Amino acid sequence: NWDDTIRWSHLPPFRHRNALIKGNNSITDDIKCKHVAIYSGEIEIHPNASLSIDQLDLYGTDNSILSKGEINIAEQITLYKTFEETGKWYFISFPFDVYTSGIDSKFVQKDDTPNEGGNYFYIQTYNGDKRATTDHSSNNWEVLPIQSADKPLFEKNKGYLIALDEKATDKTLSFSSKQGDIPSDFGQTGTITIPIGTNPNSENQENHGWYLCGNPLPAPLTLSRIKSNSALDGYIYIYDGSSYQPYAIGSHFALPPYTPFFVKA
Repeated sequence: NWDDTIRWSHLPPFRHRNALIKGNNSITDDIKCKHVAIYSGEIEIHPNASLSIDQLDLYGTDNSILSKGEINIAEQITLYKTFEETGKWYFISFPFDVYTSGIDSKFVQKDDTPNEGGNYFYIQTYNGDKRATTDHSSNNWEVLPIQSADKPLFEKNKGYLIALDEKATDKTLSFSSKQGDIPSDFGQTGTITIPIGTNPNSENQENHGWYLCGNPLPAPLTLSRIKSNSALDGYIYIYDGSSYQPYAIGSHFALPPYTPFFVKA
């Protein structure tokens, strides 16, 4: 519990003090402090409780924010992700929008135009409409063009592929939300809008209706919490390193935070 004095090195942090958390932390009252940083940990906000802070830093994607109360973040959330290798594509998603201004200033987005290499990163999006139109399950990834400052580089609750340039000198990239952009019910629920088009080839349904979503919560999402409808085929699909594995919606499988998944509508 946040108020447990023995769990803190210098008493529980309140008001203008900062909190560094490694482990699981439970909030059962209204807590206010300046800055919270989490490494391999979890914050659980109970009903009728709140956490009010200026800044939240998450070191790694194995951290969780579980909320049944309120979280009030005056400034922003920043996620620090370290990639195992450069020059390799990784799946990623965010439960908040990330604009170009929210990317680590050491890195620059590049498109598929040839360059000499450096501290660059590349993004790919999945084109489900192309898959439906061409009726082919391969070659449907597209490099995202360089985005303008007023448009999200990463849209919340949507899946992407990301890679660091082979010649990048740093493997850690930070992603920040826009200042004041985090709602008070962050970590409770999330909504994903899935476009459903008409099938141009009614005889073959296999390549129609694929959409790459992202976990809308900053925590593991148990599939029993997904409220589906008849438009979906009843599964989510996750890449395991070699193929896409189906998991039944409504099951007890937990989708890790910041993890994209396919649905078929």
